Amino acid sequence: MTNMRMFKIVRLFILTVIMFNMLHCSIKSDKITFLKYPDIKLGFTTQNFIDCVPVSYDNAIMFLDYAAEKGFSFMELRDPNAELNYDECVKISAHAAEKGIEMAYANQRGLLDPDFWEIFNKGIKNATAFNGTRTYRALISGKNFSENPEKIGLDSAEFIQTIDVANEAALKAQKLGLQLVIENGGERFFDSNDSIFGFEAFFNIVNPNVAWQLDTANPFTNQNIQLDVDTFREYLKANANKIKYVHLKSARNHLPQKVLVKSELDFGDIFNALAINNVNCISIELLVDSDKDEVFKNMDKSIDYLRQEGFVR
Repeated sequence: MTNMRMFKIVRLFILTVIMFNMLHCSIKSDKITFLKYPDIKLGFTTQNFIDCVPVSYDNAIMFLDYAAEKGFSFMELRDPNAELNYDECVKISAHAAEKGIEMAYANQRGLLDPDFWEIFNKGIKNATAFNGTRTYRALISGKNFSENPEKIGLDSAEFIQTIDVANEAALKAQKLGLQLVIENGGERFFDSNDSIFGFEAFFNIVNPNVAWQLDTANPFTNQNIQLDVDTFREYLKANANKIKYVHLKSARNHLPQKVLVKSELDFGDIFNALAINNVNCISIELLVDSDKDEVFKNMDKSIDYLRQEGFVR
């Protein structure tokens, strides 16, 4: 074989490898994109797997690899009890950057939970490791609601204490370059009297350095409260500028769903309000299932639903 022929064969082989790698990378790097709102980043929360995949460094890396493979651009890392340490979070954040995934870090405590400050103070340093939303999350409704299923709101004393705790927590977060966000949860959204307080009353009084982490299903899942969809839609339009990121979840008949389906409030209305206010991070949240394979299937069904409805490609 002549040197020229050998050179041609080697060159063809190299070009073939390059083309294969380019095609492979192109396929892997395709992102799920909103058709009308290309700036919005779609992701998921690891809360979906919390009953079947324990919180750990290795599992966080696994979820990021899965996110990149599926074409997600965002992930909320749920660490309910602040079990991860700061060094692990730094490495997780670096891996997310390599994969092109923005991140939010979140614990799971209500502002009035007995161990709120213990978990808040353990987790806040972890939150500084991530350069996505730069948020740190808490809830109005914690154990005081989960242990009292009939509870629909805060009494006067709880309400005052909730405001005080949120203001103090927001200041601590702000000093570290973070934004405290409060998720609307099991509490009533709007108030009907002066003795039971809910989400709207909270945001009317709390300091302006407290922001909103919207859950799209929670306002419709308290079976003791009837919430008018049109009223909520108007509130969302007027206050979406307070939102930092979103849990996209479906509610039907006062129940959260294991997959995304047509919900009480049309997703199109939600996406439009977010886009107008430059809210760019959405994480799919599903009712928790204890079987990992089922959760992955439910994630696929949820993405398919968003595609079928013409929201994403």
